[in-house]
Amino acid sequence: MSTLRLGALAAVVVIAFSAPSLALSPQDPCACRSGDSKLWIWISPEEIRRLPMSGPAWDARPAERRGVLNYAQQAPPTPNIANRDDNADVLVLAKALVYLRLKEDPLPLEDPEIYRGQVQDLCLAARGTENNPGGNTLALGRNLLGYVLAASMIDWDDAVAGRREADFRSWVAGVRTEPFQEGLLTRTLVTAHEHRPNNWGLMCGASRLAADLYLCDVEGECKCWNIFRRWLGDLTSPFDFHLADWGGPVPPDLSWQHDRASLVGINPRSSVRVDCLGITRSLDGVMPEEMRRAGRFKGEGADTLLHGDRDWMWPAYPASAARDYNWEAMQAVVAQAVMFARRGRDPWSLADRAIERALLWLQRELQFPVTDPQAGDEAYWLPSIANRIYDLDLPEPATTKPGRQVGFADWTTLNPAWP
Repeated sequence: MSTLRLGALAAVVVIAFSAPSLALSPQDPCACRSGDSKLWIWISPEEIRRLPMSGPAWDARPAERRGVLNYAQQAPPTPNIANRDDNADVLVLAKALVYLRLKEDPLPLEDPEIYRGQVQDLCLAARGTENNPGGNTLALGRNLLGYVLAASMIDWDDAVAGRREADFRSWVAGVRTEPFQEGLLTRTLVTAHEHRPNNWGLMCGASRLAADLYLCDVEGECKCWNIFRRWLGDLTSPFDFHLADWGGPVPPDLSWQHDRASLVGINPRSSVRVDCLGITRSLDGVMPEEMRRAGRFKGEGADTLLHGDRDWMWPAYPASAARDYNWEAMQAVVAQAVMFARRGRDPWSLADRAIERALLWLQRELQFPVTDPQAGDEAYWLPSIANRIYDLDLPEPATTKPGRQVGFADWTTLNPAWP
């Protein structure tokens, strides 16, 4: 029990679609727009007030220039949600965090309004850019979360018609079900979340969850929770993916799954398989949908006969850049877990602490820490949260940068009460 924050264990709420009550939640989901009450999806004024406005996580200039203030001070590119690699969303989030921190200071070093106005302008400018050339559900899933979190942190100036928070909220509500043509299929953020149990669907799920929370959509939030816990491996969830959702192209690759009759996003505790060399390998914590992108697990029997074993070694596929799909997926997993935990749920213990086991498998078995050059640097923010929640000792980069959807956890975790 000591390795989990007590706040995250306050309530384990099992919710079916037919009963969306959140009576045990510390925040009334229907009160988030009532009077002065507001739902703080990512961090609250009380929590951010305890964070320092100095040090490398705040502003690392002139050394690394990687603090949250440094990113907030940057002029972001014109928002383009259709570009899956666009960083405007996380820069907007940095501006919102700095605004909220300055606003909570009795003698702020800068005028918070500078950042607040930029956040409002950029959130409004992002609307409709999901339809720019190249747009699809992955790009929307990657980019929407930062704008929604930022929008939820600021005090909106509603003086100008057409530029009010209600206008932004209306767009957020509609974009969740906006159709995108993806090959032969038409998908929305919601359907991608429910039918792509890999990094793509996970990113869509993180943005969908934030949107549902921002809109006080309790039914949507509850469905997101059931999808999330089923993906982690909680088979008591009333949600289930379709068989055709797993394994990628036909024929599907299910070689990393522990049990092909019970497909999961993270393999259950004590999972093992014998490989084509006759060696028993631990698959406890493997994310099968991410590892298959690097290559098949080459085991005994059909896997060996069909695919050979000449290039098989352990750790698997050390030269494959596709291993980074693991860290991309984990970013969306942890982002969702933080938001769910703040609603009084317990994502950290689900499915025998599936998130912890996945992190440890990447570190110990795959020998692929977040600091590995092949992992890029978008997931640098994860160890700060993982080490806090699970009392781990994952390597933390000296400085962080924004991730695919969120970031700046090296700063926000300086408050011992967050997340």
